[in-house]
Amino acid sequence: MTSYQSIRDLLDEAIAKGIAPGMALAFGRSDRSLFHYSTGAAMLTPHETPLHSGSLFDLASLTKV
Repeated sequence: MTSYQSIRDLLDEAIAKGIAPGMALAFGRSDRSLFHYSTGAAMLTPHETPLHSGSLFDLASLTKV
């Protein structure tokens, strides 16, 4: 198992535990992306919509939690 697979597993486990409906994580260097993973749902109501790599987050709303 690669270290990146461990990260994917942790995010998937958090989704399965109901910590959040969806999660995305990306990191890289100034010259290239090293990792990007999205999992879970972008929206649950009125219908569940899968989260994808192009999903955008409103960071102001995320910090209210």
